[in-house]
Amino acid sequence: MGVRPETVQACYAMAENTFAVTQTRFGMAPHTVRIKPSPFQHHNLAVTAQGGEPALSFFSCGTRVRGVGVQIVDDNREPLGERQIGEIAVTGACLADGYFEQADETKSRFDDDWYYTGDLGFMISGELYVTGRKDDLLILNGRNYYAHDLEHLLNDIEGVCPGRTIAIGAYDAALGSQALIILAETELNDDEARETLKKMIRQKLSHEINVTPQRIELLPRRWLIKSTSGKISRAATLERFYNELSTGKPGNGGL
Repeated sequence: MGVRPETVQACYAMAENTFAVTQTRFGMAPHTVRIKPSPFQHHNLAVTAQGGEPALSFFSCGTRVRGVGVQIVDDNREPLGERQIGEIAVTGACLADGYFEQADETKSRFDDDWYYTGDLGFMISGELYVTGRKDDLLILNGRNYYAHDLEHLLNDIEGVCPGRTIAIGAYDAALGSQALIILAETELNDDEARETLKKMIRQKLSHEINVTPQRIELLPRRWLIKSTSGKISRAATLERFYNELSTGKPGNGGL
């Protein structure tokens, strides 16, 4: 409503770097790129979509700020080229030395003056595009999906508590890949209504992204665990799932 495109800006930032890592250019509208879904999901490549073909859209977080280094790395922490999707690594004079009294976490994230963020993204012409979190990446039948994308699709289904769903991938030895499990909070108590809700969830995911969950758990309000910042805590919720609802741990094939 009267806001000019160049007014909206983006910054990729984190406490570990005393805030800013990249920033879009003031006075100019940030770039948006349209990426082909297939190379993105199968080969971790950001290939520009043409015309009206199906595409995924990503918003630029801008170029690195002065004094900060940014690179995209693979699982071995080797640098990747432009348009290759990998983990975002950061270095610079404002970078922390580690986490207070968290030696294991420090060792896993800080190495040789670089901080490995756990975020995923790619670079185009020096601009950073963030695609998601490593912890949120699900590999289903050889294709990459981000859990938050699946969860977003379920928010407007009647009967699901908005913002109270989580998609997790549990390795199933029988399948040889991850199996999709949906945990969703609901206030519905009627058995027939709950079965209808499960059917709606399956149909939504199947129709929108051609994915069928192997298991759907409908849970009471406040079952999912949130962090102090109000976000769903995936690690804690996943652990609760394995302790209370699953018949096995990851790698055992027990769902």
